[in-house]
Amino acid sequence: MKRILFILAAAAMILPLSSSSCKKQDNPTEDVVMEPAKTADVAKVVSFELVSGATPRYLSKEGKEYDVLSIEFTEDSRYILRRRPVITASSVTKAESGVEVVTGKFTESGGKYTCQGAFEATVEPKGSDSAVISVNGKTQTASAKVTSTPQTTNSNKTNADRTWKVDNSIIKISGSGVNIDMGFKGCDLYQIAQYAKENGASVDPSKLTGYSITEIMFTGNNTMTISFAGQPSFYGEYTLSGNNINYRLTVGSNELLQTSANGTISFPAQGKATLILNSSLKGYSGSIEFALSQAN
Repeated sequence: MKRILFILAAAAMILPLSSSSCKKQDNPTEDVVMEPAKTADVAKVVSFELVSGATPRYLSKEGKEYDVLSIEFTEDSRYILRRRPVITASSVTKAESGVEVVTGKFTESGGKYTCQGAFEATVEPKGSDSAVISVNGKTQTASAKVTSTPQTTNSNKTNADRTWKVDNSIIKISGSGVNIDMGFKGCDLYQIAQYAKENGASVDPSKLTGYSITEIMFTGNNTMTISFAGQPSFYGEYTLSGNNINYRLTVGSNELLQTSANGTISFPAQGKATLILNSSLKGYSGSIEFALSQAN
């Protein structure tokens, strides 16, 4: 009997939620006002591509050499690294030669930023025009444009500018005889695509393998990043006007998350947000509603 109960409990954890169980309450409340994220006072952007001179290079854990284009240190102890594979005599394919985005955590002490994860390095900005990078056992000093994150009095922007994890999501797709409205734990786009295909949508789940969202980041420099468990991050820009949000991706997109979308973001409780993004895809109208919690 205990074994049967255990199996049923495990099955309940992986089954999609009903749409009604994920949705917000019918009685909306005013947005809460949250304190700035924990490292808002040291948030910076260090850009090497905006100045003359050679960009720093490093060797990834996978043995690939990259030019470092820019590093953004966000309000919530995350870094966003924009990099480009170095093209050598052996060359790389055109698809591999584009900009990639890598994210991870950092700690700051005495003006030095120590990055962990995919990019293990120490970065020390020097004024507004250079930075010292220690990576792969080598220290490089390079010209850079160093800017601090602008301060804001907009409470919605202060609320948004941090790192979020996805608690659950609701997918809606309509058009061409398809009408889908279903909730899921987290946001695994492969799982969502499978459900959509089973219910008549023309989408290829195999193209979404590994696209399980781990974090969504908004920064005071109006950048946004969507990180996945098994695929490169998406990266772009966002604008916020009241509760209305628009995003435009410059790196990444797939069959469910398009290069641009608009919607709303609201903050129903401390450390909580509801993000709704609307877009059109492959002849359908669609939206994804995310229930978000501030990441640690």
